Order: sequence, then structure tokens, then C-alpha cells
Amino acid sequence: MEISIEVTPHHISIGRSGEYNACPVAIALWEAGYRDINVDDEFVKLRQGRKELAFKPPKEMRLFIDAFDNYRPVKPQIFKLKEKYLPIIKPKN
Repeated sequence: MEISIEVTPHHISIGRSGEYNACPVAIALWEAGYRDINVDDEFVKLRQGRKELAFKPPKEMRLFIDAFDNYRPVKPQIFKLKEKYLPIIKPKN
């Protein structure tokens, strides 16, 4: 599975540094329909329906996150997340 996510100037302007669920990447993922989002420089976790997914962020995303969290300028980008960890399917109750 691969997810392509576009971080726009709007996401950058409303994103918050150092907040795993409110950074520009997390906001872009939320707008794309993903939930329970956790973004940092080691992994990106999210939920799509009942399916939980975890990705290793690509180098470009890690550099973007580091720059944004340290209040350095960033530009809009498109990132590709490729699944690196097994999805977790929660049983129906």
C-alpha cells in the first residue's frame, strides 16, 4: 500500500510545531480522510476505517518535520508513504 499526501501552504500556515497530530502532515492526512493520526520523524501511524496502518516516513518527510518543528521555513510538498509495518485489524465487538 502506498499513500500520496500533499502538504499545501494552507496546511503549513495552520500547522503547529511539535504536535504529532496537528503538524502540516497530520492535517493533510486528516483532510484526506485518515483518523487517529500520529506523525513524527520515526513513524506515521493512522487509521483508515477499522484498519490501523504504520509507515516509516521517507527522508524528505523527516527533514520537513525537523525543519517545521524547529521553526525553519518549509515549502509545500507531496510525500509518498509506503507501508513498512503490518496493519492491525481490530476485531468487531
